[in-house]
Amino acid sequence: MTIIYLLLFVFSLFIYKTIYRTVYVPGTIMAVVWCVLPIISDRGLYGLKVTSMSGAIVIVISYISYLVGTLVSSSVFQVTKTGYRVNIQNIEREEYVNYRFLIIGNIFGIFILSKRLLNSIAIIQSMGFAYLRYVSNTEFGSTIEILIYAYFAIPFAYVSLIICFFNFATKKKINKPTLILSSVLIIINAIVWAERASLVRIALYAFFAMFFCITKERSKKQMLFFCALGVLFIVAISFLTAKRMEGFSLAQSIAIYFGGPFYVLGYIIDNPDIYKLNIGNYMWGAGAFGFIFNTFYYAIAVFLGIDYAGSDYIIGNLTQNTYVWATTEMRMNASYTAAFVFLKDFGYIGLFLGFFFLGAISHYILVKYVKHPNLKNGAIYIAMLYILFKTVSRYELIGTEYFMLFCILSFSLWKPKLSIIVGGNKKIYKRKE
Repeated sequence: MTIIYLLLFVFSLFIYKTIYRTVYVPGTIMAVVWCVLPIISDRGLYGLKVTSMSGAIVIVISYISYLVGTLVSSSVFQVTKTGYRVNIQNIEREEYVNYRFLIIGNIFGIFILSKRLLNSIAIIQSMGFAYLRYVSNTEFGSTIEILIYAYFAIPFAYVSLIICFFNFATKKKINKPTLILSSVLIIINAIVWAERASLVRIALYAFFAMFFCITKERSKKQMLFFCALGVLFIVAISFLTAKRMEGFSLAQSIAIYFGGPFYVLGYIIDNPDIYKLNIGNYMWGAGAFGFIFNTFYYAIAVFLGIDYAGSDYIIGNLTQNTYVWATTEMRMNASYTAAFVFLKDFGYIGLFLGFFFLGAISHYILVKYVKHPNLKNGAIYIAMLYILFKTVSRYELIGTEYFMLFCILSFSLWKPKLSIIVGGNKKIYKRKE
């Protein structure tokens, strides 16, 4: 299958270069994730078990479905005059951002985590990172506290850093208090939960802002800052990896992290009864559109005092309680790729529809950003690029987090107008920046 993956990857780059006249587009990220990373498992590198043939077929179908969605969307939504390149001169320079709102949200998140930080450090010193990772949910507090933090605190850090990275990439002013507070929140979050995901996420946000949001107009200062930031993240992630996965090299850990989910996907396909892949257990779109469905479901469950059983809860129960040996020494559970969610929605039809949707919507978001290169469209574009990359391990849009991210982003960029009736005439006053 390695040859098929490589041929599909090269063919995809040719298609994207032809359509967009650049390879810095969403499709390239999906090509890397679904045509290059599966080779790690297909070749059995670093002790990984080889993905089954049924799993490999699902991988190919998934990516081709995405490619078809992109091609269909590109035939409907087009940019003919400027092409798909964004110059810094085209970026909207004067944009309002409610930094006070973001600062308050970050302080709220730091306040919540500060109560757990000392306890987490004590556990690390006595039992180690791996043990803290195992007990982090129970040590953090009640389920309500975890949900409040996940939905109303940490999203402020992600939105803040997306805005800061976009402004830096487009050579606009960065609000330093917002940058500092959101960075502190991310660091504390990594310690309290003993996890690397948030650090990887922030590093990717910076990468996407620098290389996908603008063309080749990066200054030496920007590149030096980005390189320094990259080195810092690599050191931090390497340290956490060494503490969490003792006995594994950094290269082996990376191979397991990015190649293992494809073996797990093959295991899921070969064991449909374990994962309830039958029509009687389909989620009927509640997975693909979980960011909408689960948000309202959760609100209703809290209001009525009933048990919550959204699609993210269903997927979590099926994956977190079932471990798969990706190597002879390492088990995996919650890394199952986005394909599993789409299969749970409508079976193999859902697999096509889900990836087709990702292809179509990612192209539309790119077109919207190219036509109107402002902060809001740029932030949504960066978030979408990360969602595509994350399909290697899970489907980000199944939870309510991105609904909250969009709400926080929208409110932080919303500049309300004050209407006053003066002498029978209505005058509109915009809030000063």
